[in-house]
Amino acid sequence: MNKTLFFLFALVWAGIILHFSCQSALLENHQEASGIADRLFNFLKIREEIRGELLSAGGHVFEYFFLSVFLLGLVRSFNLRYPHFLACALAIFFGLVDEFIQGFVPGRISAVEDVMIDAIGAGLGIMAVSLHALVARHRFRFYT
Repeated sequence: MNKTLFFLFALVWAGIILHFSCQSALLENHQEASGIADRLFNFLKIREEIRGELLSAGGHVFEYFFLSVFLLGLVRSFNLRYPHFLACALAIFFGLVDEFIQGFVPGRISAVEDVMIDAIGAGLGIMAVSLHALVARHRFRFYT
């Protein structure tokens, strides 16, 4: 894919992240996942007190997983050195900016823990792309 497409993917995804960050805490509580998530939590016998925290952490990991994938594509398209490091660093920096902005939203707070979870999601995204590339490069060697 070309630079413009990766840039648009990253920009739109960053906009989605900022949109969710600018939601007040009151709105977020009413929009929690139900149905499948509740059945899964009940099956796994996860206490009600920590379900919201798990959904929040999972959301952060999901958001920054894909942001780092899009940023890695963008950085690679410029043929820069250390693309994995740069993409992960950009995603984490965006997480810091996102948490800073979130501190000004009524009912929300900035949390270092959220940035750490964002970093985990970004790292997992980079690792997933690297693992995919490794498997794709050597896929025929597995059968010989």
